[in-house]
Amino acid sequence: MSESNAGGPRDMSRWKWEFVLIALGICLLIVEVVTAETIRMPDGAVHAVASDIRVTSIKQPKAQDSLAKEVPPSPSGSTQKKIAVSQKPDEPGRVHEEHGDGDHGSSLAESGGTCGSACDGGGSACGSDCQQSGNTCGHVTTGCCLVCCEEDPWCLFPGGPRGFEIGGWISGGYTINSDSPPSRYSGPLTFNDRTDGQLNQVNTYIHRPTDTCGDGFDIGGRIDLLYGTDHRFLMSRGLEVRSDLSNRWNSQNDRFYGLAMPQAYMEVAVNNLKVKLGHFYSITGYEAVPARDNFFYSHSYAKQYGEPFTHTGMLASFKATETITVHGGFDQGWNNWEDDNDTLSGLFGATWSNGCGTSLALAGTSGKELSSITGLNDDRFMYSVVLSHELSDRLSFVLQHDLGIQRNAVQSSSPENAEWYGAASYLFYRLNCCWTAGARLEWFRDDDGYRVQGLGDGNPIQGAQFAGDFYDVSLGLNYQRSPNLVVRPEVRYDWYDGGDNMGSGGSRPFDDGNSNKQFTAAIDVIFSF
Repeated sequence: MSESNAGGPRDMSRWKWEFVLIALGICLLIVEVVTAETIRMPDGAVHAVASDIRVTSIKQPKAQDSLAKEVPPSPSGSTQKKIAVSQKPDEPGRVHEEHGDGDHGSSLAESGGTCGSACDGGGSACGSDCQQSGNTCGHVTTGCCLVCCEEDPWCLFPGGPRGFEIGGWISGGYTINSDSPPSRYSGPLTFNDRTDGQLNQVNTYIHRPTDTCGDGFDIGGRIDLLYGTDHRFLMSRGLEVRSDLSNRWNSQNDRFYGLAMPQAYMEVAVNNLKVKLGHFYSITGYEAVPARDNFFYSHSYAKQYGEPFTHTGMLASFKATETITVHGGFDQGWNNWEDDNDTLSGLFGATWSNGCGTSLALAGTSGKELSSITGLNDDRFMYSVVLSHELSDRLSFVLQHDLGIQRNAVQSSSPENAEWYGAASYLFYRLNCCWTAGARLEWFRDDDGYRVQGLGDGNPIQGAQFAGDFYDVSLGLNYQRSPNLVVRPEVRYDWYDGGDNMGSGGSRPFDDGNSNKQFTAAIDVIFSF
């Protein structure tokens, strides 16, 4: 089929005006970035770490606990800074700066105070003549570093009893597609998959983090409940859906909105060992499910199609040295509350950080999984490697690689193995205390047409099999004027290089099965409480 749209002319005027409005909004944001006053830091001040350039700068904790280097929260319950290896809490991934283990403290820009103003100890304190200064990690700063006002976030339930913390966030946005597909689905994109306004996540949690300071015993746990359109990608077999994947918790008549419980676990800590028992987010990859733990509104192909979202089982994390943490455990398989076979799967991982802005993380899983094509339960192995490096006080880089193999997962004359693999790179630049710019470039190969397809009810490429290469280039900004609020505009271009669909649905992945490429623009808002 040709690249041209099928089914007659489209309403071109509608999406043109939408693009004009989105473009105007982005231009206004850029103007404020350019005109914002640069905030300076005194010579010799410690530099901000790579995490400072991510949306998690909302001074809220990660929705998944860090698997890395931890520092006990202050006795008063206020947050204190720490360096952790893992942008995605509970997932060995990227270096980020956290403000305590509590759920009322994590931060992208160290702050959220007044944009562009002089804060105590900064601003005019830098003086008009700012010299190059080194820091404890040996970096050299050209010009002044940023100094940002620390501001405590507003909490709906401050100071929970006996170390318990209650909080959450609300995220929602709007996406437009240059093709204006009649189905309103943006092909294989997920989470912000609809060319509509979406209330993606209304997430509430109760959390008691464990803390032994490396010596002693503690017990804690966490429960998350998530309502919104993102629940569709987080339902686990045997929990929100039955073994045949029919809805158990939510109405069959509601195509988009519903409830999921992505985490419900107990954690026991003894000295440098932590053991998590229950239902928890995956330790693989760089991007995370919780909206506030990501820079971009949209997700990579690797996150959606190359990695599991959740595990149900046991995960042990042992801090072997000041720089190395190892992880191991077992689970019921990918996104399962109850397994569909009689064997457990294994989890493994390790993280390393030099404490100066560079980290390396390996994580993976191995076990039997059911193929939706052949109907066979056979071995699946998958791993991810994430390298994070701080290039300067303002600039950081992340590189991720994934690979997955499943035996007897696809069918030709006889069952054959399926493979998927790829790489993604991220570059983030902190413009000032309120603004961060970011870029993502990804290549993801679905070698046998086993992983990438449309996942929404009514998506024209649902059940598709595209054997080929998927690419995405995303550019975005994060704007955070207060520690509770983040705005994330982005533009994204996707294209596909490969054969026509071998399964059901349209022959191409985009524009309701009619095109090999797609352009989208989106913006969302995250409010934490």
